[in-house]
Amino acid sequence: MQVSTAPTGDLTNKISGRSLTIYFDEDESTLEENDIRDIQNYLRQIKLINGIKKISIVGYTDECGSDQHNKQLGQDRANRTRSYIQQRSPYRNIQTSTTGEKHSDGHHWYQRKAVITAISETNTQSRSSSKRTAGSSRNMTLGTLIGKPLPPADFYLLDQSNSMSPYWEMFQNYKYKTPKGGKAKIYTSTMGYCNKGVDIKSIGTGGGTEIWMSYYSLIDEMPRGSSLVIISDFESNVPLSSSEYTTILNKARGKGIKVTAIYY
Repeated sequence: MQVSTAPTGDLTNKISGRSLTIYFDEDESTLEENDIRDIQNYLRQIKLINGIKKISIVGYTDECGSDQHNKQLGQDRANRTRSYIQQRSPYRNIQTSTTGEKHSDGHHWYQRKAVITAISETNTQSRSSSKRTAGSSRNMTLGTLIGKPLPPADFYLLDQSNSMSPYWEMFQNYKYKTPKGGKAKIYTSTMGYCNKGVDIKSIGTGGGTEIWMSYYSLIDEMPRGSSLVIISDFESNVPLSSSEYTTILNKARGKGIKVTAIYY
């Protein structure tokens, strides 16, 4: 899809997977003509995707201004975008939220935006019901998280493959807390290994992943009785055999690991 120049003059609105990022002028929430054209093109594109049941819109700001002002500005950007989509599309389940300010490392223009993501909730539910459950005591779909905090856990394991790209910025802005309110440990899964203690805001997605291998390796790092949230589509390039699956589950259960699986 071709998109036009954003009003900042620094960036263009852009498509990434099922997401569209719209950039705004400083301290503004008004959609310009080029934004409207890009949203219209985006809506035509997602009509081709079966089962779209929900649209998430997250408003962002840079760190200029007070916290209260930025939260309101971020919400205004999300709300303004939602209003236009409601007028011009059949989608009515549109959820908005804001992260308020996000530190921009000097590139203020990069955070003046709203990110629109189309979510096929029925697809993720049907796919997750047919997948192996990672030995989890709790299964969730990505659509149930929109506008809500992540479940607390001692450890988080995130799929870092290309399939995660439409949702990556959302997960970069989550708070990763332990059940006691402390700072949790974050791991990401790529091809063949598990990255330890990453700064999730400094990395992107790419390539494939072997989520089951990463899950197996991470169990060794976890104290007995720990809790773990895994976020993945649980699809591997190397098929997992029944015996390997049983080995992983027994290893987690043997250490009393409490697992929550979030599918997308």
